[in-house]
Amino acid sequence: MRLASPAILALALASALPLAHAQQKLAPGLWETKMTVGDKDMQAAMAQARAQMANMPPEQRKMMEGMMAKQGVGLSGAGGIRFCLGKDQAERGDVPQDKDGRCTRTKLTTSGNTTSFEFSCSEPPSKGKGTITFASDKAYSMKMNVTSTMEGQTRSTEMTQNATWLGADCGDLKPRAAAGK
Repeated sequence: MRLASPAILALALASALPLAHAQQKLAPGLWETKMTVGDKDMQAAMAQARAQMANMPPEQRKMMEGMMAKQGVGLSGAGGIRFCLGKDQAERGDVPQDKDGRCTRTKLTTSGNTTSFEFSCSEPPSKGKGTITFASDKAYSMKMNVTSTMEGQTRSTEMTQNATWLGADCGDLKPRAAAGK
């Protein structure tokens, strides 16, 4: 079953890019991010992807969840994305999320509890900029503007994300591996 490309892009960006640019150390453990997207087509595609997951036969859903878990992410019942931040990663301030090397940070500045960043990605072709504001080591919010090219069309959208630490126990999720590992 093919999930809509814009939804996959949004999920990938939500789970990967913001933390790849984090300059503040975050608490290790299970995190949940919730995202909103300004593009109505992308909102519809994400809703369609969630509906497809919900309507999968149990064995197929379990297989899909297993594939996601191998990538270090899971879906929450409330439409969020969960990931595990390992203790060693948190202590080093090393939050490797783009293990495939498809995205490159092109600019990074920090002022107080806010980090501004710019990035470009090769697959899917995209670029953007945004800010992450850290409320504490257990909560942050992010705003990002992304321009991407998919199926020959260029699209721009704004995404917002709020992340909350859920606890020290990651359950079945494992921390994502660093690039090249």
